[in-house]
Amino acid sequence: MAREKELFRPYLERLDCFFPDKEIITQKECAEFTGYCTRKVKKVFGVGRNGITKLNLARKLASERL
Repeated sequence: MAREKELFRPYLERLDCFFPDKEIITQKECAEFTGYCTRKVKKVFGVGRNGITKLNLARKLASERL
């Protein structure tokens, strides 16, 4: 069974605080959270028009070398 990355939980908690009522984050909101432009968010995290779930974004943030 795969272990979760060390930073997964902190990122998930920050996402929960930043977006308390949402489960799916849009490309624009993801850009605001990360500080990247929308094109880079799409390229780096694979966020499309439908957005991305908080869990998947936390997973990708934890595994990304920022």
